[in-house]
Amino acid sequence: MTAAWHGAAFGRVKKMPTLEKVIGEKRAAVKMQSHQQMLAAMQSLVGRS
Repeated sequence: MTAAWHGAAFGRVKKMPTLEKVIGEKRAAVKMQSHQQMLAAMQSLVGRS
């Protein structure tokens, strides 16, 4: 029901708000993994099977 209400409300606005404003969340910066961290993660996944 709330999805239909929001869909109708967005249909009545002249300019769509940005997704960040609608969702209200700030995205965290992506942390890059080192080669050793990626290798350790992949090895832990291979060991499980």
